[in-house]
Amino acid sequence: MECIAVSYCLSKDDCIDQDKYRFHFKGYFAGKKVREIEVIGKDDKFLIGSEYILHLRVEGINKGILSGKCLRQKILDEISTDFL
Repeated sequence: MECIAVSYCLSKDDCIDQDKYRFHFKGYFAGKKVREIEVIGKDDKFLIGSEYILHLRVEGINKGILSGKCLRQKILDEISTDFL
């Protein structure tokens, strides 16, 4: 299953074989309440304190934490607003 979320990067947890990034989120996905997003991967690089649009492959939801692998990402500050 996949989803797209707009979120704010809170922190990074270093692990031996992969990194885990925590993102702020409050809402629902597939009928389950989500309070945080955890992006798992060793090649993903996110800036703490930046807002992102995330395209995720959802691994699961456990205790309100949606875990997934990032398929694509975009920093919101890089999106042009000259269309207004």
